[in-house]
Amino acid sequence: MTSLSSRQFTPPLQFRPPQSVPSDTGEHIVLESNVLPPAPSGRHKNQSKFSAGFTILFVIRSCGEFSVFQSAIRAMADRGNRVHVLFDRGLSKKYSIEDLRKGESASSGILFDWARDVSRRGTFLFHVREILSYRRYLLMPEQEQFYAERWRRYLHPFLQKCVLWLPVRFLLRTGVVGACLRLFERFASAHPNAILHIQEIHPDVVLASPTNMRYSSAELEYLKAARDMKIPNAIPVLSWDNLTNKGVFHIIPDRLFVWNETQRDEAVMYQGMAREDIRVTGAPYFDEWFVPRSPSLERKNFCAMYKLRAEDPILLYLGSSVAATIDEAGLIEWIRYALDNASNPHIRKTQVIIRPHPTHFSMYERVSGLRDVRVIPAFNILPVAIKNLQLFYDCLFHSCAVVEGANTSAVIGAIIIGRPVISILAKQNRQEHAIHFQQLMEGRVLEFVRSPAEFVDAVCLLASGVDRTEGNRKRYVRRFIRPRGFTVPAGEILSREIEEFAAHSARI
Repeated sequence: MTSLSSRQFTPPLQFRPPQSVPSDTGEHIVLESNVLPPAPSGRHKNQSKFSAGFTILFVIRSCGEFSVFQSAIRAMADRGNRVHVLFDRGLSKKYSIEDLRKGESASSGILFDWARDVSRRGTFLFHVREILSYRRYLLMPEQEQFYAERWRRYLHPFLQKCVLWLPVRFLLRTGVVGACLRLFERFASAHPNAILHIQEIHPDVVLASPTNMRYSSAELEYLKAARDMKIPNAIPVLSWDNLTNKGVFHIIPDRLFVWNETQRDEAVMYQGMAREDIRVTGAPYFDEWFVPRSPSLERKNFCAMYKLRAEDPILLYLGSSVAATIDEAGLIEWIRYALDNASNPHIRKTQVIIRPHPTHFSMYERVSGLRDVRVIPAFNILPVAIKNLQLFYDCLFHSCAVVEGANTSAVIGAIIIGRPVISILAKQNRQEHAIHFQQLMEGRVLEFVRSPAEFVDAVCLLASGVDRTEGNRKRYVRRFIRPRGFTVPAGEILSREIEEFAAHSARI
């Protein structure tokens, strides 16, 4: 029997993003372009019957998260609504709000600004919130305890030591202690700066996201103020692990918008949401990936620009955030070692493009000198501009497969356009025990490997045209990313749901 590692390399086939995806009935649904046009004057022709031009306040943790909701915010403005988008200034120091203003200049209904100073850092309520989020991990035995330990390190040094004592951890798990801690939130007043700012904007509805990450940023305070002011309020989830790997919702919103039915179940189980207050919209973050797109450079020119060999295979490694993995540079060295020791000479010539994670860029200096390894882009960029997305697409297009160690969000983009993904389940990588990652494992959406030999075998299979996970990837996209179909972008669906929520609240 011929060894997989000795198979002859076949150059990657040219591919296109899927123009159709099979529906649950087996039919193929044609994907329509979801590029939203510039905001017209007056009412948009697709504006729903519920919208009379609402004023929507959307408070987002930082400028870095704007791309998650970009398609939804554009849709809100294009449908005749006025959208005020606020960011926590302290958490946006790496980004420029002016870049966002320039990028959205065509959408006249979008206004960007900084949230007011509403920090509670160092206060008693601040520490109670952090303890409550830590407590939630203790109540999730099915979750990898790496995440509990990670959150413990966010606590005050005194509290970090306290929660190591078994009696303290036992008490924290009890319902009585949990209820007592939640009382502090219930009786604490909303921050006056948030109240004043909301009064100035006078919104019909307040959106806040994510509200449950460490250090209680501005969006949580605005959500709390909106609740106390009896203004309709909602949380659109930030990411696919927003409800499991992050902290607890200290303020339960009137409405929660999730990507899929799995997240609806997670919100009920882990965040205390009532099922009837949750709406499924799909994932607006990935709307751009459903737009038919072509590479900006032919393979020969792309390889010449980045000093790659067009005749040899290319793998694209997707970088992760700082918190997601311990030694990502070591993981990339592991990949290079596995390829260099393959018995197939064509596989030994495999080149690796590293797509850096914007929050973890400095690490890649350590591996940029490895043989046949290229870091693209070679400098930190905010993943919002179309040209940056195009560069990502070009890297995907000219690669025969994607490799990931701990970056699941970027992996979904690769899955949507049809690229196979190899996931390395290294000992240093805890993500395989994360609840959200189990969805990929159970659905066999990725090629999972643990050893250099398994990795080389997977590369050989994919390079020779054998794609064992293609059908699973399509089912995953249909179920988790676009559960309401492919005709209407998820951002448009979220916009309509927000309008209906605002209109319904106004009638009560």
